[in-house]
Amino acid sequence: MSIRRPQPQVGDLEESLAALSVLEENLKKTDELTSKMSTLLSTVFDSRLGKLEENIKPMYNTTRNLTQISQSNYSPLLFFLWVMREC
Repeated sequence: MSIRRPQPQVGDLEESLAALSVLEENLKKTDELTSKMSTLLSTVFDSRLGKLEENIKPMYNTTRNLTQISQSNYSPLLFFLWVMREC
């Protein structure tokens, strides 16, 4: 006793092929968008992050130096020397 499977109809096959074609187009568009987004993030984002670091690093160093001076026993003298060096 063998199990008979229903034969696919021509209309069903054409609909399936059309749906598959649409899915392939959508996948291609999605791949293109993913590629563009990756490129954008790797170039623009890295560049902006680097510029932000360049701008923040001097402020961070200055704040760190002032914090160290304020915690020192020789705070007034060190602050004076630091100000003179920065001028």
